[in-house]
Order: sequence, then structure tokens, then C-alpha cells
Amino acid sequence: MKTLLKNKNLWLISLALVLLFSCKKNEPFDGTFELSGTVRDELTGKPIANADVRIIERERGWMVGYAGKLVGSQIANKKGEFVISFPAKEEGFSYEISAREDAKYFEDNNPPWVEFTKTGKGRQDITLMPYGYLTFIIKGNKGGWRLGVSELHSFDMYSGIDTTRTAHTYPNRKKRFAYEIRDENMNIIQKIIDTIFIPLPPDTAFYLIEF
Repeated sequence: MKTLLKNKNLWLISLALVLLFSCKKNEPFDGTFELSGTVRDELTGKPIANADVRIIERERGWMVGYAGKLVGSQIANKKGEFVISFPAKEEGFSYEISAREDAKYFEDNNPPWVEFTKTGKGRQDITLMPYGYLTFIIKGNKGGWRLGVSELHSFDMYSGIDTTRTAHTYPNRKKRFAYEIRDENMNIIQKIIDTIFIPLPPDTAFYLIEF
């Protein structure tokens, strides 16, 4: 009888321990989390030095906490490596990994989210898409007051005759653009709509416009 009672008590203790650890395992993370990783070129896989890596806390829910809160940041080293410790509360919040390197790379429009582990440490690499370059060579602009090229990044309207301008856009794809000449009243004198293929970096596509 005593043996049966003892075995029953041991079984109950074991069950309680299993339930206890099971509950802890399923609890959302709450504490200081350490995230490490490497920022890499999406096309070549090579590390990107001096990228600005940030952890943004966003409250879960539709249109709630849209702006987010910066909870951790670090400039990656020459090997693209970073280690960021930040306070995290997984219940009710999500944590976005944002990386930037404005000289040669686009900021990710669909950044990843931190994947939490119960150890309080995790590793996630980040990739950024490099700029593809497109140079416009404009000749014969005698009547135009301003010229603009739309649907391209970093390419504003400007004035000038026989001008060369370089813009950047996403590489390895066809890009449709509109080229306009306007007079001083901003009326369109000439408009060209064309498509050009953007090469992979570091190559540059050259496009000659004559009129």
C-alpha cells in the first residue's frame, strides 16, 4: 500500500513538473534579448560594412503603433556584423529589424521580424538590394526649360542644355520611364515614354536622348 502511494506521489510530482516546464516553454519572451547577424548584399552575399541596423518595436494590431519605437541600434562593423541587446516584450508587440546603407543600397521595404528564442539570444542575417545605375545623356535641349525623368529613384527635374545625369533604381529588371521637356509655364513641349533594362551592379546602363 505504501509502495503504491509512493509511486502515485512520484507520478503526480512528475506530471506537475512537466506541466510547469511546458507552461514556461510557451510563455512569450519578456526581458532583454540579444540579436546578432550580418548585413549582406542580396545579389552577391558579400557583407556590407557600416550599415545602420535598428530594432523597431511595433504594437500589434491593425493600424496601431504604426510609427514604432526605436529600442536598439548599432552600426555594423567592416565585416557587416552586428550585436544588439534590447528590451523586448513579445506579448502584444512585434520587433522589426531595419537596416540602411544609403550610399549604395536600398532600404528594405519588407524588413524581417525578430524571431525570439527562450535562451534570450538569436541570430538573423539581413540582406539589402544594391543600386542599379542608369545614366541619361541629353543632347540638343534648346527649347526646354525643365527636364524630368519619372519612375526612377533620386532623379529630380532640372534645367540645362546638353546635360548628363545619373540615377539609381532596382537592378536586373526592365524599367519604364517618362522623359519630359517643359517650358517656363510648365507646359509639356516633348514627352518620351520608353523602357530600358537596368544591368546588375557595378555596370551602368547609358541612355542617349537627342532632339
